[in-house]
Formats: sequence, C-alpha cells, structure tokens
Amino acid sequence: MRDAPPDAAPAALARRLAGAGALVLLVPAALERLGVVPDDEAVRLPLAFAACALVAARPGARPSRPALVLAALAAVAGALVVLSSVVAPTGATPGPLAFVGPPLAPALLALAVVAGARGLARRDALAAALRATTALATLAAVWTLGEHALGLPAVGPFGRAGVAGPALAALLPVAALTPRGRPRPLRVAPAVAVAAAIVGTGSRTGLGAAALALPVALALARGRAGRPLLAVAAGLALLGAAAVAGVVSGAPVAERVVGRPDTVRVRVGLARAAVALVAERPLLGHGAYGFPAQALRVRDPDEARISAGRRPLAAHDDVLHVAVEGGVGAGLALAAWIVLALVVAVRATRRAAAEGDGAGPAALVGLLLAVAVASLAENPLLASSTVLLAGLAAGAAAAHGRAASPSRRATFPAAVATGLALLATTASARGAASRLHDGSYRASDASRERAYEVAAGRARGGDVPAALEAYATLLAWDAGATEARLDVARLHELAGRAAQAREVLDEARRLDPTRFDVPMRVGHLLLGPERPVDAAALHRMQAADGDRREQPVADVAAVLRAYNEAKALDASRFEVDVGYARVYRRQGELARAGAALRDAKEKAARRGQGLPAELLAESFRLAEAERAPVSDRVNILALTLAAGPFLTPEVAREATRWLDAGDDVERAGGTAATPLGAGELAKADREGATVRLAALLRAGRLDPEPLRAEAAALARDGRDARALAIYRALLADPFAVVDTDLVLEARAVAARADRAVAEQLAARARTLLGLEALARGDGKQALFELEAALAKDPTSVAALLGRAKALALAGRPDEGARELGRAARLDARAWDEAARDATLSGLVPLVPREFLEPPTRR
Repeated sequence: MRDAPPDAAPAALARRLAGAGALVLLVPAALERLGVVPDDEAVRLPLAFAACALVAARPGARPSRPALVLAALAAVAGALVVLSSVVAPTGATPGPLAFVGPPLAPALLALAVVAGARGLARRDALAAALRATTALATLAAVWTLGEHALGLPAVGPFGRAGVAGPALAALLPVAALTPRGRPRPLRVAPAVAVAAAIVGTGSRTGLGAAALALPVALALARGRAGRPLLAVAAGLALLGAAAVAGVVSGAPVAERVVGRPDTVRVRVGLARAAVALVAERPLLGHGAYGFPAQALRVRDPDEARISAGRRPLAAHDDVLHVAVEGGVGAGLALAAWIVLALVVAVRATRRAAAEGDGAGPAALVGLLLAVAVASLAENPLLASSTVLLAGLAAGAAAAHGRAASPSRRATFPAAVATGLALLATTASARGAASRLHDGSYRASDASRERAYEVAAGRARGGDVPAALEAYATLLAWDAGATEARLDVARLHELAGRAAQAREVLDEARRLDPTRFDVPMRVGHLLLGPERPVDAAALHRMQAADGDRREQPVADVAAVLRAYNEAKALDASRFEVDVGYARVYRRQGELARAGAALRDAKEKAARRGQGLPAELLAESFRLAEAERAPVSDRVNILALTLAAGPFLTPEVAREATRWLDAGDDVERAGGTAATPLGAGELAKADREGATVRLAALLRAGRLDPEPLRAEAAALARDGRDARALAIYRALLADPFAVVDTDLVLEARAVAARADRAVAEQLAARARTLLGLEALARGDGKQALFELEAALAKDPTSVAALLGRAKALALAGRPDEGARELGRAARLDARAWDEAARDATLSGLVPLVPREFLEPPTRR
C-alpha cells in the first residue's frame, strides 16, 4: 500500500479529525442548550458535511472499489427517497427544500465512506484517528455522566437518548481497543467511562448493542484466542432474541428479564406499521417523511395505547424506515450497505491480524456492529453523529491494507459535500413561518413543532382566519398532524360551526384511527356546551321538584358511542369515565355520575396522575348539580384551578356569565312553568358566580382590590344583588384575615338585598371583633363577641375555632375541644388551622370521638 503525501502525517490528521469531531459533537449541543438554536441536528448536519469534505478533499489515496460500492449503496438509498417524493408524492407537491431531511443522512453516509477511505487508508493514520476518537468518546461519556449525576436527561452532546445510547455503544469498542502502550488504569479508564455513560442514558438498545459489539471486537483483536468471546457474543445474541420473542408473546419471565416490556411492544407495533406501508407502495415508497405522515392510518392499536397517542416519527428500524420512504430498493440498498460494511471490516481485521496488528480494524468491526444492532430498534443511520461514525469506519475498513493509487485532489466529492452542507444550512436557518409554506419544516422534530407553534400562536392571538390558513398549509404538507386537526375543530366549535368541527374530527378519525383524543373530542362535541345563560332557557332547565338541571343531551346514544370508541382504544384512561360522568350529570342521573367519577379517580391514581384538572372540574360541576355547600364547591374549584391554571379564563368568563344571567332572570320575572320564582333563580345564578369568583381569589388568579372597587361601584349604582355576589366571593374564605370595614361594607349592601346574608355577615363582623379581643388578651370580651356571632350564624367555622381557642385560654379545654370538633365537621380545613395554632393544636387530642370522622367528600 502506498503512503499518502507528507502533509497527511498521522499527528496532523489526528488533530484535524479531533477538531472536526469536537465541532460536530460539541458546538451544536452547546448552541442548543444555550437556546441559540432549538434543534442541534440542524447545525450538526452541515458541520458533519463540512468535516467530511475537509477529509475527502485532502490529497490522499483514491477510494478502493469496496469503498466506492459502499458509497454508491448509501447514495442509492437517498436517491430513491428523493425519486419517490418526486414521482409519487403523497399529499401536497413538496417544495424545493422539503426533501432536505431524510436524503441527507444517506448522502452524509456516502461522503463519510469516501472521507474514511481517503484519509484513513494508512495504518498510522487510522491509529491516530482512533486515538482522537477515544479522546472524544471519553469527553462525551463524562458529559453524559455529569448530566446523569445532576438528574438531567443523560444525552451528552448527542441530543437525545435514542442517539446517545447507540453512539456511545459504537464508541465503546474503540475506547476499549485503542489505548495501547499506556499504564493499565489509563487503558481501561476510557472504556469504563463510556460503558458507565451507556448505562446512564438508560438506552437498552445502546446496552444491547454494546454487549454484543464489545466481545466481538475483542475476540477479533485476539485472533484464535478470542474464540470464547465469540461464543459469548453468540450466546448473548440468542438470549436477547429469545427475550424479545418472549416479551412479544407475553411470557412473564421474559418481561422481568427485559424490564419495561412496553417499549419492546412499541417497537414491534411500529415494525408492523412500517411493513404495512411498504406493502402499499413497495416500489416507489411514500417519499420523504412518508413514515410519520402515513403511519397513523395503519398504526397498531396496542402500540398507540402504550404510546398514549404520541405520534411515531420514525420506524425505529432503519431498513424498514428507508423502505417506507424510498421503496423496497432503498431498504435493500441500506441493508446491503450494513452487511457489506461488516464483511469488509471483518476481512480487514483478518488481514491486519495476520500481520500482527488487528486491534484498529477490530475496533471498526465493533463500531459497525453496534450501529447495525442498534438500527434494529433505533435510528442510528438517520442521525448525523452515528452516520458519521459508521461511514468513516466503513471507509477506513475498506481502505485498510489495500494498495491504491494516489490522488492529489477530490474536487467532485468536495463540491457535492459543500452543496449539501449549504442546502442543509439554508433549510435550518429559515424561519418557522417560511418553512411552513414550503414543507421544509419536516426536516426535524423541533422544526415540526415550531411550524405547529406558528399556527397555534395565531390562534391564541385571536387571528382565527390566519390561524386556519396556517393550519391548512400545515395539513397539506403533513397529513399526520392530528394535533392541528384537533385545533381546527376547536376553532370551528368556538365559532359555533359544529358541523364543520364534526367534519374535521371525522377526517382525523379516518387518518388517525388509534388516536384516543379524537373520539373523545367527538363525544364532547356531540354533548354540546355547558348550560346556556339566557333567561328563557334557564327557566326551562328547572325540574318539577324545583331542582336546576343541566342542559339535556340531544343524542345520548351518539355521545356514548364516541366515548365507548375511545374506551376501546385505551380502557385505562380516566378521561372516558369523566365523559360518562358528564353525560349522566347532564341527564340528571347524579348517582351514576358520582360512580363514574370514582372510577375515573381510581384510574388516574393507578396511572400516577393524582387528581387531574379535568377530573376535578367535573367533580365541581357534579357538586353544583347536587347543590353541595358553597364552601365545598369553592374548595373543589380552587383545587381545579391549582391543577389546571389554563382553566382560569374559562372560569372567569363563567363568573361573568352567571352574574349576567342573574340580572336577566330577575328582569324577565317568573313564569307559570317554573316552580321557583325569578328571585330564587337569580339568587342561584349569582351564587354560582360567587363560587367561581371565590375560587379564583383563593387560587390567586384574581386581585381582590379591583374586585372590591367593582362591588362598591355596583352598590352605588343600586345594583345591590350583583354587588353582594362579589362581596360574598371576597369573604368566602372563613379562615382568611379580612378587613372589618369590608365586612361592614358588604353587610350594608346585604341589608338591602338579602336579609339572611346580612345576618351571616353580621356574624362575621362579630367574629372579627372576637378575634381582635383574643389578640388583645381580653378573653371575656372575645367569648361575648364569638357567642353573639354563633347566635346569628351557628355554622360559622371561624367563630367556632375562635370560641374553641377562647375557651381553652379560659381554662375550659374540654368545651374548647368540642367546639373544635364542631368546626371540623363543618369544614375539614379546620384541622389544618388547628395545626397552625399552638393553643388549638393542644385541643386536638381532647376532641370527642364523635367528631373525629371527617365529613364525606367527593
């Protein structure tokens, strides 16, 4: 084999490769973490092309025939994807930059093969490159371990665990075999660090690839002495295959061995979907991004349930993924590349071992084998980091030990690399709105999310026509964007276009039949909105016994069919039972609604979801239908707002609507068809508004001062009933420290609008006076005021707690304990208040047994 020209000295080459590798690995990750670019792959791809061009364009040996065949196979795979996109596109006709993503990975692989064959042909050059790679592997491992120690996702400079695990697995044989001629601890340290980092990523694909690749590489490096290691590798491969087969068949032993068996089932489900898509278009494929765009139609229901409806963006099998997008020919080209690369690397190792130095080529075999194994369950041949490693390794193996004629320049590969790098840079640098209009946003997950945010941002900003236009563009490029369809349906629904919303949801159900959210949304749409607020409808909603019922459901059977369809997709989701509860409540079947909510709570607890906002919101509405005490309703709604702050605007709008409804009913007057008079209806409406405002205040979503000013202004205008509803919200928390003037202000309004409420507010004022006396140490005056308060309102929890404390300080702890028990029976939060007060906490052990059982709550 001829040496390359003098400027290809190993040390210089090692420095260049180390610099290029650091640039490709570290700079994009650093920029992504600093927020400069939201997706490091967008920067990594053009840098990887530039690094390959730098190596390929150097004076060196011409690529050998095996290297050219490998490069051609990779190029064919990418070219077939582009051809499929142009000849038989699915969806809208792609723009000029819409194909940038998928074909770039095979193109980079082809160029990396050429770069490896030209720059790493000499043994000393390969050794220098492996040393540089070991240094980078150690740095990446330390980075990954550092993130793991800090409790962050352990992905290091690779961006995500699905890339980090396979990449580190590919680097492990290099780190284990490269450091020669050093003290033993220094030889072992890089491999130990990389192995620990693989464990830190939590990638079982990476662990499996490393467990198979490392013993094979060590065995080949040792020649005949390594045959036992080959037997170990073969045994591990058989055990792994048996474990996967056992998980697929549901064997408990295999599931315990594998751990998290659902991820294996997800991979199997994705493989089934990929095979179904290949069968649809075996020759041409579905074009660039065909898998994420089309997989939802043929998605495996079990995989969809396990994935909780999350959209699969890759087949997690490189050969199948490329076959879906470029046809069977593209998949076969990539499969042939994997097999040929391994064969070439094994032969290079045998030739080198015969000459007494097979460690370097053996490391290349291990690297390629790790990538090949990982490609069965992840997508290492679509990620620039692992594509770069695999391509350089295959090229180096193809050139190793072969005679080749020298070549001073390689202008064509350099020109191609530069053009592709510029194309990738152009696509990554364009704004999300521009990408949305030509489809190039589909080049990466992050770009796809940014394009979706463009449309969603317009919707949130209130520009509905522009939002609908952006969503239409998005869906024209990407038929699998179900989230966009759900948003469009919601916009139509809010605008009162129920028929159009139903059409959009039906299309989403056709294209994404395993998405749990879709039939749920159909059910919600058929169920209709919550109560209307016009006076006539409010009168009609009264039942014969005087209960206020919700708006009846127009087509109960259709709603239940939609919810049943969602339940068939995933019976473990609590949302279905919340839907059932909503239907039963709206039909007046409150007992069945309560039972459904209990089922929903059990399911949420089993899934570790606690009490989700949707479940709490329906619990609140059921409490309203059951006419639960105001304090109970306020407590539940405050919890709802704490769990779902996004509900704040809706609750605020409801409060205003109920205040307006109370005014409308009062003006309309009673009718013969309503057992309750207009005054009672208006009072019930305003009570609903009070509950909502009180919950917003307790959850910290409203500022009390402007609300108090509004109530005072209403009172000055003579709108006492509406003002009183707001004052009651301001004073709804019996444990809150409030201004006595506020209570007296509210009482003056109540004296004109509602005598019963005026008495309660008078009791609240006396309670405050009693608490002030307690603070001064005047126990006698405190007892006088608190007993007067309880005479006016025996249910005043604050007065009961104040009297309990006054009695304890007066040396009558047994009586105080009874008052504490009475308060706790009325409101369980009294126990929390007692725990905060030294005097009251001393009474807790003395509370009679009859008060210890807390009141029944939903």
